[in-house]
Amino acid sequence: MRGLVWTAALAAGLCWLANAIAQERLADDQKLRPAGEPLRVNNVPPDLMKILKDWEQSSSKIKKLEGKHRRWEYDYVFKVLKRNTGVFYYEAPDKGRIDLEPVPNPDPPKNVKNPPPPLEKDKKHWLTGKEMDFALSPGPAERWYCNGQLITQVDDQSKTATQLVIPPQAQGEHISDGPLPFLFGMPADKAIQRFDMKLVNEDKKTSKAWIEARPRWQSDRSNYQLATIILDLKTFLPDAVRLIDPAGTKETAFKFGELEVNSKSLTKLFRGDPFKFSDRNYKIVNKAPIDERAEQPDALSGNGKVTPASATRSATKSAGTNPAKPAPTPASSKTKPAAPAKPRVPSVVGLEWKKAREILEASGYEVSLKRGSVANRDEEVHRIERQQPEPKANLAEGEAVTLWLFIAPKEPE
Repeated sequence: MRGLVWTAALAAGLCWLANAIAQERLADDQKLRPAGEPLRVNNVPPDLMKILKDWEQSSSKIKKLEGKHRRWEYDYVFKVLKRNTGVFYYEAPDKGRIDLEPVPNPDPPKNVKNPPPPLEKDKKHWLTGKEMDFALSPGPAERWYCNGQLITQVDDQSKTATQLVIPPQAQGEHISDGPLPFLFGMPADKAIQRFDMKLVNEDKKTSKAWIEARPRWQSDRSNYQLATIILDLKTFLPDAVRLIDPAGTKETAFKFGELEVNSKSLTKLFRGDPFKFSDRNYKIVNKAPIDERAEQPDALSGNGKVTPASATRSATKSAGTNPAKPAPTPASSKTKPAAPAKPRVPSVVGLEWKKAREILEASGYEVSLKRGSVANRDEEVHRIERQQPEPKANLAEGEAVTLWLFIAPKEPE
């Protein structure tokens, strides 16, 4: 599935790159698979296995791939639809670039004061099938670069470029072991180990197949709960892909077109390396290499306190002894002591509200609870839909964290 599914998640793909920066790590297979979760492979129907094998074989021939794409991001909580259009470029095994431009809203009617925002109607909820209306909004302008060693996220509005080094052991073919393997593709046997895959439909007339992939590993489930891919069985190139976030409150869909395989035109479109960002007018923000910033899970320590991964601990004093005084700083030294790192907010999304409050209060935060969206499933009721500030945000002890809870459909106001 090499170049193919790289495209198939492409912009999603760069959801993976975003998550890689947000999660601050890129692990190998053993690290990605949760401890204690045994390796198991479900029986895969022969028709699905044949498609996966053909897909893998076809993708292995793709050395370069480029095309256009559109992105729709549906927020079921705020009922907002963000739209983008753009282009992408891929070069095996691990180079890529994605340019995203916002789709402007339609011009408002003339001679109408304070016209309402334009709406997209008749969009059905991905799970309940309920028809919904969404307010249209242009998506953010984004550019992503990956040259195999470095990931760069470009924010044109703030004129900044955030760069992240990929460790050597995660480069090349191994980059498919990241949190969203659809970005770079993977062998069929590996795909069925990591995902519960289902052939939803195969249309002989249109030569299209609909494949669902539900992640088995918790590290994948923290990024998305369901991926649906529409595959062209003639070219074994993606037609569209859809991702559902872990809470089920956001749906991101991508549509691909004008795909060109192994084209030589890419180098003619850009001066220099098209997969490496270089603009002296932008501020460069460097992140530490992902493997040097291993994420520590939030957990209760022996004293019932939560120690965020980035929080600094003060040295303990031995009973009955006086701590040694620090050596005086030379007058000529201009070096200032580094300020202690601020604690980071633990992620409690998806937890039962009492447990979530317990974890946050143990971390020293005030907790405010609010009613969120109506739950799609009974097991979601009274679990955390979202939190503010977002997980891993720097927040001093004593500050407030707001939690939104899923509510039952008939729960009184």
